[in-house]
Amino acid sequence: MSAGILTFAVLSIIGIALAAVRAFRGSSQRAKLGKVALVKIAALPAGRGGPHRRDQPCAGRHDRRGALLGHARRRRRVRALGEDQPRRAVLPPRPPGAALALRQLLFGHRVTRIITVAAQLKLADAMDEMPRSVAAVAAAVGADAAALHRLLYALASIGLVTTSAPDQFALTPLGACLRSDAPHGLRSWALMESADYYQTAWDQLLTSVRSGAPAFESAVGQPFYDYLDRHPADGANFSQTMKEVTTVIVDAVLAAYDLASVQRVVDVGGGYGKLLTSLLQRYPAMRGVLLDTPAVIERARPQVQATPVADRCELVGGDFFADLPAGGDLYLLQRILMDHDDEASVRLLRNCHRAMTAQSRVHIIQIVLPSSEADAARHLLFDGAMSNLNMFVLGLGAERTERQYRALLASAGFTVTQIIPTRALMSIIEARPS
Repeated sequence: MSAGILTFAVLSIIGIALAAVRAFRGSSQRAKLGKVALVKIAALPAGRGGPHRRDQPCAGRHDRRGALLGHARRRRRVRALGEDQPRRAVLPPRPPGAALALRQLLFGHRVTRIITVAAQLKLADAMDEMPRSVAAVAAAVGADAAALHRLLYALASIGLVTTSAPDQFALTPLGACLRSDAPHGLRSWALMESADYYQTAWDQLLTSVRSGAPAFESAVGQPFYDYLDRHPADGANFSQTMKEVTTVIVDAVLAAYDLASVQRVVDVGGGYGKLLTSLLQRYPAMRGVLLDTPAVIERARPQVQATPVADRCELVGGDFFADLPAGGDLYLLQRILMDHDDEASVRLLRNCHRAMTAQSRVHIIQIVLPSSEADAARHLLFDGAMSNLNMFVLGLGAERTERQYRALLASAGFTVTQIIPTRALMSIIEARPS
């Protein structure tokens, strides 16, 4: 995710949370004051500003006994209703801020849908930072102008477009991330999140939470990666999505660690090779091996060949649970272990261990979950928690804490030497053979 998207998402979540807390505190104080006021009003005798009934004589100085009897009767009726205080309708509170904040969160599925429709229409490709009329954009994307105006208005509410005049909209930097040619774009991710197979699995979340069984296989009829292998269009979009994610984080990873001493890198499950080719361009003496399934490698081939480092990048189609290319100085596992349970992860790490020399190392590039909410930066907790739940829904692995990664690596014969956070939420977990 690009820095702009991350910042926007983080600030939105933090803003909603803070607004809810302020509103809750304010409403609590108002409620307390309201109760005090109601008690005082109810305690006033009739004729002195307190309530009275028309079928009773007004109580004044000459009929205080009648007023007290009327007040006692009212108190008995309140107790009979199971209430300790008069009803709040007398002093209605303001709309609770917490409920309004929750209401905004409930619109999350609508936000995903309007972003997806924008991606499907290629709205961002038909717009730029200069305002364009709704009619012109509608003609460019093949949409009804009146309906598109509503969509653009909704997109403006979440910051993807902006408007400065009636029927005129322009693209924001956030919206530009949906362009097909955006260097740090997420158009494929938007399409994946709303794809039928993806939503079908998430629709079964309640069943999964009750049963403890992941949703994807029962909802779709086959495991996640089997489905992608058998549906080439969805598989290609998923690989492109992973490339987009890597593009977003690659600069942060390169900035966090100096790999000038590394001669040979093996990128395990490296997809379209974005991270590996970026490393090879940064370090001219480095050579690399890209390993993924044969189907992914065939899709990756033209993309790697289009880079200036194709002659230093070997493409290998295979199974990383079988033998791995031997003799690498560095083995990269970028967002791989999250897809597998502990048993499978240890098996993969042991494969790396067998292929390595005594001086080799492995870099696991992954979100490291905070050990508790109190220790977490809010944005890291949100991204990690959402990814962790997504892995459960898809029937894959899990995100892990530092302690869990250390235990996992120790089981495979590694010792963690350092954990380096990056500015893109991912951390680099470095380990060497014990």
